Amino acid sequence: MILDNYQGAAAHSPDTKILISAAAGSGKTRTVAARVLYMIEELEMPPQSIVLLTFTRFAAREMKKRLGQWGSYLGFCGTFHAFALSIVQEFGSRRGWEGEWLTLLDEKEAELDEDEVLQEQGYITRQGKWPRFDPIQWKEFKEGLINGTRIPDPEDDTDKRMLTVWKGCMDRMRAQNVLTFGALVLEALALLEEPDVLEAVTGRYKHMIVDEGQDTDGSQWELLRL
Repeated sequence: MILDNYQGAAAHSPDTKILISAAAGSGKTRTVAARVLYMIEELEMPPQSIVLLTFTRFAAREMKKRLGQWGSYLGFCGTFHAFALSIVQEFGSRRGWEGEWLTLLDEKEAELDEDEVLQEQGYITRQGKWPRFDPIQWKEFKEGLINGTRIPDPEDDTDKRMLTVWKGCMDRMRAQNVLTFGALVLEALALLEEPDVLEAVTGRYKHMIVDEGQDTDGSQWELLRL
């Protein structure tokens, strides 16, 4: 694989933590693939111990293609959500999930379930009004939980109400054995809070490599940190 001096320095660095910052079209994908090959072929790291995370399935396919024969031997190569799903499928029974037939809801389906929970709990009237908080507050609260930027305030009445709705939505999804893409990472994080699950996952995967790392949100970064 042909690399320039800067790409070669990143791919062949002896450091254990490396950040590649470069513009679009400058060869980041090639450099990341070269790094993985260097780890396997030169440093003799087991490919099964390497996790390569991407933000799209297309990027994952491209990475595997560039890695050639080694692409199929990595411990994991795919999106953050696919990685979180693999954790939930393997260990999710601890939190009431049936991993073998777990289904992912699309955004529209999830919104219908949310509306039903909001109505059941009295936060949306039959006339479609929101008497205790408005839909913008709910959307911001939900997105903050998912991306790891919102910690509910236990002393705030509105936060407590919205957290009750969130728990109701999760209970409904658990009863149907379905999850949303947003809740996937949160469930993986919840499972990794259990010491034996964390030990099993970190014992299996020793090296984390992320494509387009600048796009990680708080929850995805926490997954990496763990």
